[in-house]
Amino acid sequence: MAKALADRSCSELEDMICRLTAQAERVERTLEEAKRDRESLLRDLHTARQALASRKRTSKEPVVSSHALLRYVERFLGIDVKALERSLLSQEVKAAVRAGATRVTIDGISFVVKDNVIVTVVD
Repeated sequence: MAKALADRSCSELEDMICRLTAQAERVERTLEEAKRDRESLLRDLHTARQALASRKRTSKEPVVSSHALLRYVERFLGIDVKALERSLLSQEVKAAVRAGATRVTIDGISFVVKDNVIVTVVD
């Protein structure tokens, strides 16, 4: 562009500067409008997510979360959950998971793995 500008007169350069400035200002206004639209969409998204979460919470029957169940087993049934975790993560299981296995079967028990996490156990 510098070479093309060298051949232009002062008035042509001034006209070009005016046009470019106007274009930059239009782009700036468009960006500001897009930012406002994005913020509005994000607010609407947040509101919709809250409404969905609220509806999911209002189930007809009480339920027990997995976390509550785990704590009950640990605290009231006296089961050492950390010891269970250690037994699930034997050296053999760890080696298979590190090697990229998505399912590891030991003694007839299959561990389903996603992203280095045992997500469920099936028989």
